[in-house]
Amino acid sequence: MKKFFAILLVSLLTSCISGMNAVEIIQILNLKEPNNETPEEISKFLKTKKYAFDESVLLIDSLNHLQESSEYLFAQNDKGVAAIQLRIFDSTGSYCTSFSTCHGDFHHKKAVSEIPIRKNSQQEYINNSLSLQKELILFDLNFAQKQSFSTIAKNYKYTIVVYYTIWTNHFSEKVLKELSKFKKKHPNEVYLILANSAMDKTSKN
Repeated sequence: MKKFFAILLVSLLTSCISGMNAVEIIQILNLKEPNNETPEEISKFLKTKKYAFDESVLLIDSLNHLQESSEYLFAQNDKGVAAIQLRIFDSTGSYCTSFSTCHGDFHHKKAVSEIPIRKNSQQEYINNSLSLQKELILFDLNFAQKQSFSTIAKNYKYTIVVYYTIWTNHFSEKVLKELSKFKKKHPNEVYLILANSAMDKTSKN
């Protein structure tokens, strides 16, 4: 039953299980049960993996806001609605592009591999009115922290926000590993924010 729940939840998050190969389906079957991830667990996970990044944040309401608001996801199209895996902004905080595992961006090609960062071929399905300021609304940060992020972002060519959870292991780690390498390659041009989208009970008490 837990395995079925994991498959169902991942398919809802990615809307693309039908496009996965046999190896990826096996990886889904090996997923842990979805759970809440505390700041301590997240810190330990990131430290163990030794990812290169600039900021680690929690979303204020897991993926609910991203899933339910058309402002924050791929619009409805022939492939359905897809949750974003990462979103990219320029030094002014203006929206550049987005990528999602649903559209095969991380299956057999690198979504982000060089500067300037390429535009997503599904760009017509993205809300181009998005901005870094609107993105920061989703994070569990106070006003001063949000202002600090905005100020720091101006010093970089790109700000990349990556959404992930620990329990999705391979599917999140594949993206985190790719973006970590990109950050190491362009440390002065990329401001990398890792946003954990698993609900944290400690922040609700």
